[in-house]
Amino acid sequence: MRAILRWGVRLCTLLGIAGSLAIVGANQFSSANDHRHFKIDGGSMKPTLDVGEVITVRTTESPQVGDVITFLRGGKTTTHRVMSSWKSTTPSGEIHTLYATRGDANTHDDPWVVIDDQVIGTVLPTPFYTLIAVELAEHPTVLALLFVPLLLSLFITELNTVWVLVKGKDDEECPERESNPQDVAIRGV
Repeated sequence: MRAILRWGVRLCTLLGIAGSLAIVGANQFSSANDHRHFKIDGGSMKPTLDVGEVITVRTTESPQVGDVITFLRGGKTTTHRVMSSWKSTTPSGEIHTLYATRGDANTHDDPWVVIDDQVIGTVLPTPFYTLIAVELAEHPTVLALLFVPLLLSLFITELNTVWVLVKGKDDEECPERESNPQDVAIRGV
C-alpha cells in the first residue's frame, strides 16, 4: 500500500509540475516583445487560416511578397497575403512601402492599399504550447484542474506524515527486526 501511495504522490507531483511549466513557458512565449497573438474571426483566409484559429505575428519582420501579414484597417485587424509591394514618397519626402493584399479565399486583390505604418507584422506558425495557453486562458476551469494533481500529491504527502506520527515510533520498520526472529533490534529501534 505504501508503494502505491509513493508512486501516486510522484505521479501527481510530476503532472502538477509539468502543467505548471507548460503554463509558465507558454506565458513567457506569449509575452515576448517581438510576437503578438491574434484570433482569426473571418473566413477570407480559408483554407490557410480557419475562423477561430490563433496566429502568431512577428512584429520585427518586414513583409515580402507572398507573406501573410496582419495589419490595422479602420481600427480593426485584418490578416491577408501580400500580393505585391512598392515604394512611394509622400509630398513631405517620407518614403513608405505600400502593399497590395488579398485573402486566400478571395479572387481579387483588396480594394485598399496597406501602408507600412499599418502593418503589425508577419504571420508565423504558432507553436502548440501557445495554442494550449490560449485555450487554457479561455477555459479557467481546465486551468484550475491542471493544479489538482499537484495539490493531491501535497495532500497525500501530508496525510502520510500524519499517519506516521499517529502510528508512533513503536511500529516503525527496522531492517534488523525483520531478520531477527526474537524481535531484538541491533540498532535499538
